[in-house]
Amino acid sequence: MPDAYKIRSFSKPSETTIIFLLADDADPHTVPQSFYTTRKKVNDIASTFPDGMRGPFFNDEFGDVYGVIYALSADGLSYRELRDYAERLRQALLRVDSVAKVQLLGAQDEKLFIEFSQARLAQMGVDVNAVAAQIAAQNGIDASGMLVTPSDNVQVRLSGKFGNPKDLEKMVLRVGSKSLRLSDIAQVKRGYADPPARKMRFNGKDVIGFGISMAKGGDIIELGKNLGAAMTRIRADMPVGIELHQVQNQPQAVSRSVGEFIHVLIEAVVMLAVTFLFMNIFGIGLHKISLGALIIALGLLVDDAIIAV
Repeated sequence: MPDAYKIRSFSKPSETTIIFLLADDADPHTVPQSFYTTRKKVNDIASTFPDGMRGPFFNDEFGDVYGVIYALSADGLSYRELRDYAERLRQALLRVDSVAKVQLLGAQDEKLFIEFSQARLAQMGVDVNAVAAQIAAQNGIDASGMLVTPSDNVQVRLSGKFGNPKDLEKMVLRVGSKSLRLSDIAQVKRGYADPPARKMRFNGKDVIGFGISMAKGGDIIELGKNLGAAMTRIRADMPVGIELHQVQNQPQAVSRSVGEFIHVLIEAVVMLAVTFLFMNIFGIGLHKISLGALIIALGLLVDDAIIAV
């Protein structure tokens, strides 16, 4: 790929992530085309991957910047319960002016684990692969069609899908000429991905974060004011035990930097006025030496202001 700068990868059980970076001096007009070409080339070789692989999946929003980050925590709630509440808060934050995107950080995916008894499998002569195939076929969702009558069109819906772990345990399996339930050879447990996806911790607790991106052309300081007003309303309605903390506050940092610049600018103007006053009192005119001294002094003050910003 032209303009490729660095390609990094890291792996963990069942997952590999590749990060593709373009050079800083790449032509801005060709950047979208470069990423499109990358997608196309990777998809072209996807058919050569081994059986059982899923993907590749592309994350085009990897470079998004979160100007504001909040952390949601609650004692006694599972990740699933906390995530359900976080989704409601996310919808509320998306309605705030100047907010373009709200990304949940550190949320863990819930999964069902089927733990087979090796002794029971051997005793009953059951093949695990055959059991897995039957489970996949039972829980498959296909278009069921529509019944067309002279007066109405009736949607036909399939039943029998798994609604909870107990339904899965009650599933009837066919092993040769015998029938048995999944609970006869295995236990079904609810849990989270292991190893876990990226976690977020705040003050020693596992939390779910909200990464908030500003809309294009927005005012970061105005965004901070809008979020502050929204958070006041949200915290007033939060149940006891659920806490919402601010982890990162870029609007406050920008406001402080602008304030420091204005402060230094006012100092420079005041000092300049005082300098002209004393020059007038002592009869010092503007010539090469005095003008050079003024330029050096003002340059130092402006330099300090730029560094502060």
